[in-house]
Amino acid sequence: MDMCFACLGQSGARQPEVAVGLVPGGGSTQRLPRLIGRGRALEVLLGCNDLSAELAERYGYINRALPADELTPFVETLARRIASFPAHALLTSRRPWILEHLVPWQRASGGSP
Repeated sequence: MDMCFACLGQSGARQPEVAVGLVPGGGSTQRLPRLIGRGRALEVLLGCNDLSAELAERYGYINRALPADELTPFVETLARRIASFPAHALLTSRRPWILEHLVPWQRASGGSP
């Protein structure tokens, strides 16, 4: 489970591996289709274009695109709010989601979240 934020008017996402002859890493070939849909994942992975923060937000690649002067205060406020909650509730809330979204080889090997 992750959150991602970007500044409006700037690049919000990029997957450049294919353009330089590499296979996309970090689980992106499995994660992106679930996150943004198969067609958009193919566009991002094979197109190797920078996505604007606005487009990345619309695709669901990032959580929010905010003006530069609002980004840090928003993220800091969110982090403080999350940190104020009981740790056991945070861990319990994210564990099922993480286990559900492990790739099959991680589930088979008992990969930890």
